[in-house]
Amino acid sequence: NFIDLLTHRCYVLQVRRLPKKRRTRIEQFMTLFNQAWISEEDYILDLDIDEIPEEFRDVARYLRRPLQDEDIRMRLEAEEEFEDMIAYHEAKSEAAEAKADEAEAKANVAIEQANATKAKAQEEVRQVSIMLARVLKQTGLSDSEVAAQTGLSQSDIENL
Repeated sequence: NFIDLLTHRCYVLQVRRLPKKRRTRIEQFMTLFNQAWISEEDYILDLDIDEIPEEFRDVARYLRRPLQDEDIRMRLEAEEEFEDMIAYHEAKSEAAEAKADEAEAKANVAIEQANATKAKAQEEVRQVSIMLARVLKQTGLSDSEVAAQTGLSQSDIENL
């Protein structure tokens, strides 16, 4: 979509897709920007001036000049360290959120299980109360006395 929206002729070079062997002048020039040849530090290209064609050596020297300044190099290292620190804390925060979500889900399951157990216990108590009410009613107690002793409602006793 980006390419289609351009209103002028444009050539897009994908540096990462450059062939290992540089055949054309543009491929040779793009060698100066190829991220495949970075050094152990992520922001410094490992360019051997002798391997660069003579016509591009002035550009290579110009691009390497900031790296010779210790202050710029220290800023680049600090920036990289800062980005690494941010990525570490973001990953740590995401892990903590995932743990919190997992703990919340476990708590919800435990609450549902507790509610189910409570409902089951209440139903068992109700069944025992009904059995007790039947026995008390057979002994001749009035409905109001049976209701007082079992905790059942008057209408529940009458339905027995």
